[in-house]
Amino acid sequence: MKTKEKRNILILLIISILIIIAENVYINFNTPNIEEQISNKEVLLGTTDVHGEGIIININDGNDLIHQEDIVILLDELKNAGAEAISVNGQRIVSNTYVYCDGSVILIDGVKIGNPFVIKAIGDSQTIYGAITRNKGYVATLIKDGIQVDVQKSEDLEISKTNKTIMQNVVNERNSVKKLKKIDKLIGNLSVSGSGVEITIDTSKTSDITAITLLQLINDLNSVGAEAISINDNRIVNMTDLMDINKEYILVDSNCVSSPYVIKATGNISKLRETMNLENSTISKLRRSGKNIEEKYKTYLKIDEYTVSRGQNKLLQKYIK
Repeated sequence: MKTKEKRNILILLIISILIIIAENVYINFNTPNIEEQISNKEVLLGTTDVHGEGIIININDGNDLIHQEDIVILLDELKNAGAEAISVNGQRIVSNTYVYCDGSVILIDGVKIGNPFVIKAIGDSQTIYGAITRNKGYVATLIKDGIQVDVQKSEDLEISKTNKTIMQNVVNERNSVKKLKKIDKLIGNLSVSGSGVEITIDTSKTSDITAITLLQLINDLNSVGAEAISINDNRIVNMTDLMDINKEYILVDSNCVSSPYVIKATGNISKLRETMNLENSTISKLRRSGKNIEEKYKTYLKIDEYTVSRGQNKLLQKYIK
């Protein structure tokens, strides 16, 4: 290598180092109490034990078995009712949690859990209890189907931290600036860019889809390590809920969305494509039902940060201690 080329490489290396140093100085200067921010946001990430008032749902299989869809719907109702932290049989629900059936047991983030099911949720106990036990709620549906369900309010319950590898890798990050940035991306506080997939579901010529369909699609994407997900540019965060309204549109954290539904997810393209093409995947089922589906796998995709809408802040913590 010529002396001039060596010198140019050295200059570029020095410039890169100076840029990194300048960025760290800027962030540290403009991010006071960084350790306090990390501590607060680790609660949202799910990497710390938490406690507070809330409810406990005890479920025992009766005439029918509890399935993946039952857990997904119950979690969604709890999030809609304002839950700030949730666990199922000790497994903390985090932003990239997925739930699947495996014979007579259920997998949550790859961990097998079985009957009886104990679901804990921290939040306004009165509000959550009322929402979960209402006549047209999903608990009422389960009871009607012969499932034994008991819901109790608690003045102080504890929910353990997650043991998911990706979350623990963030916790083990030693550089505070990098750690805060990683946490902010995972909880939805920062935009995320990278390779991924953009899925468009057009139901203009067929019957519409429901909130549970989108919840199952999010579940599929999380199962292959999607780093960030959005629906019609609404960032999906840990406590995001989806609800059907009059069979006309779907609410994503109180924001109305309708066809065409554009779902974006960043992650490993090969894994995303493989999962979307599985026979039992949500996308495959939608195709078989005649829905117009378009998948675009991209080397660059940007998903914006979560934004508060209609006064509902899903990153706010009022009841967690």
